[in-house]
Amino acid sequence: MEGEDNENSSRAKIAAEKIRSELYEWRCTNMKHINLMNFIHQEPTRSIQQFIHDSTKFQETVDRVHALIHSQQKAKKRVLIHQES
Repeated sequence: MEGEDNENSSRAKIAAEKIRSELYEWRCTNMKHINLMNFIHQEPTRSIQQFIHDSTKFQETVDRVHALIHSQQKAKKRVLIHQES
């Protein structure tokens, strides 16, 4: 009889642990969804014009970085050519 109680107790603990882990996973998934929904609901305060302005500024910055990298590579090639001659 005592063996059955221990076995039932062990099964109950395993089932409880499984339920806890499933609830934790569900909560984590839903918290991400809730946080995203809160962000989306706050976002309409920004205008389309502001979004376009920010996107344009970002693209201009990316273009400048690419131009600087290209200039740096050209300068390195010139230095190497100059050193070889």
